[in-house]
Amino acid sequence: MKVKINLSVFYLLLLSIFLISCKNSGWTDSIKSDILRKCIDDGKSQVENLDDLEEICVCSLNKFISKFSFDEYNLIIKSGRSVDNSYNNIIQLLITEIMEDCNIKL
Repeated sequence: MKVKINLSVFYLLLLSIFLISCKNSGWTDSIKSDILRKCIDDGKSQVENLDDLEEICVCSLNKFISKFSFDEYNLIIKSGRSVDNSYNNIIQLLITEIMEDCNIKL
């Protein structure tokens, strides 16, 4: 069953994960827990079932950190809106993948 979520909230959740996450030896359970807690807090107004929301947040986080290294993350953050087209393409594909694999319906 797909969970319906507002597009702006979806992007906010993804941005929250994106801005906080990284993929390196510094990835700790504490950081992951903080990100998941923030994702769940931000999504409570859009997804009624907290179990569904937690699944969406865990799935989205795992997808994101599997695609970007810490160096790539830093490059994207420093670049801001002027991110290289290759990263834009990866981000767009990732959004589509997250929506499909994490059962998000707009």
